Amino acid sequence: MENTQVSYCRQRTKKRLGQIFPALIILFIAVACGVTFAVRFRSDKTGWEYTEHIGLIVSAIIAAGGLIVGVYEIYTGIRDAFLPARSRLVKSIRSQLPGPDTGLGVKELFAIVDKDLSEQGIWFSGDRAAVGHEWVLGDDAVYIPRIRVACGRDEIAIHRSNGGSRSSRVVSFYLLDDRKQAHSTELRNPDELRAFLDCLKLRAPDVLFCSYQEYLSYRAGSDIEWDEVLRGFQHRKNEREIRALEAERAANSNMQNRTASGLDDTAASWVMPDRTEQEARQSMPPCLIVIAASGVRQCHEMFEREDVEIAAEGLIDGSYRNVEIHTKAYCWMVIEAKNMEEGRFNIGVTRPDADRLRFFSAECSSRQAAMWLLDFYDERLDTGSLQWRDDTKQMEKKVRKEMKKRGN
Repeated sequence: MENTQVSYCRQRTKKRLGQIFPALIILFIAVACGVTFAVRFRSDKTGWEYTEHIGLIVSAIIAAGGLIVGVYEIYTGIRDAFLPARSRLVKSIRSQLPGPDTGLGVKELFAIVDKDLSEQGIWFSGDRAAVGHEWVLGDDAVYIPRIRVACGRDEIAIHRSNGGSRSSRVVSFYLLDDRKQAHSTELRNPDELRAFLDCLKLRAPDVLFCSYQEYLSYRAGSDIEWDEVLRGFQHRKNEREIRALEAERAANSNMQNRTASGLDDTAASWVMPDRTEQEARQSMPPCLIVIAASGVRQCHEMFEREDVEIAAEGLIDGSYRNVEIHTKAYCWMVIEAKNMEEGRFNIGVTRPDADRLRFFSAECSSRQAAMWLLDFYDERLDTGSLQWRDDTKQMEKKVRKEMKKRGN
């Protein structure tokens, strides 16, 4: 079945042959201007007016520029059609992957984009551009999680030459990725451009959408200005994910409240036992400990919910690999990274019941870990769900074994 699947990328490289015909026209015009320049340059220039000298210079410029453009377009058209491994499209896909030096071949690289577009691709202006779940395919292939700035351009461009003027409508979209690499594609009409940008906003809600003039300023800006763009993107991403977590937490809390209202058994609820002051001093004082992905450890003995929210954001965006929080006597939660690349975490948490101290553990995604961290701080964590494993007996056995080894 894979062999019969349409390769959108391969079709795109084959269509590059179509640029050879206009390139030949450009080349013909360049040769004609070159011949004109050669003949007039050797002729007697006595009595020439300044306009004739200007015309001679213009013909030389057109000849040189047309020759370069024509030869380049013919070369790239043939190269992309018959040598796809060296095509512009393959280079763009390879540069967008996390490891640009990967040894994937042309078919494997095309398959990555083709699979995404065949499953969730939406096409615009016929087959000129498509937006998938992870990839945008235009003149280049762009990995959506890498896009930082996007804009559309719908303008009337006026070209003046030889005392006359002609106008043409420019309808294109422009993208800047996280490494400030520019990508653009021309579409056929403004309606398709607006539809394309609306679709991209749904697939990349954190991207900065701006005007064409702002896009040019971002592209030409300094590294410091670009760092501000990157920080703005990350801030919008964190805010959106925290809002989603809060909404999910609120929905879960409402569901739990409705369920709990019909139950007499509240053994799974959060019960805070009465502890004496002496017992409380035996437990670790309230603190928030975070370990960054780089290994840097920070301990905060004074913290508020805002600090916990920052720690939750760090779990989502990969800034933190470990988070440990102690809120009150015998109440703590430890979140440790199991696989940072896949965003998987192991969690251990205590629940001081009236009769005993209980221990629970779970494995979850970074988003779930962030939500549980906020729930724990808000004292709303429900360890009675199926996602949690009760490790109380194992921990008690482990403690007794350690006590025996110490001779107690």
